[in-house]
Parts: sequence; C-alpha cells; structure tokens
Amino acid sequence: MRRIDVLLGDLPVVQREVREKTTKAQQFCSNLEETHKGKLEERLEGLFFIHDVLGKGAYKLRTLGDKVGNKEPMGII
Repeated sequence: MRRIDVLLGDLPVVQREVREKTTKAQQFCSNLEETHKGKLEERLEGLFFIHDVLGKGAYKLRTLGDKVGNKEPMGII
C-alpha cells in the first residue's frame, strides 16, 4: 500500500481527534473566562501607601485619608 493511501485512511480518525481536542480547549477557555471574570480589572482608585508588609508578596494599603483597607491583602504586581 502506498503511503498516501495509509494517510488518507487515517484522515477521518485524525480529524475526529483534532475536533475533540479543540472542543475540550474551547470549553476550558470558556470555563476560565467565567471563573476568573474581572480578575485583572482595576479595583482601586487613587493614591495608596503601603501600610504593612505581610510577607510572601502581600501587603496592606492605606489611603491618603489614613484609611487602612479592610479587604484581603493585595499581592505585589
């Protein structure tokens, strides 16, 4: 059998595998977008000072009005 005949015989199987993998990748990306929605959006406005260094790249912020943030610590960007 010629090589081209072998490749053409395998083509439907390869096409099905590619479709399955593409679908899985699309589902993963879709799930990732939903679970991390807004993750990289800006959450803070204005100027801030580092109030306390908590370790492992995390810190608490203080506003210009001396209000210390009450949310969870921010990681270093």
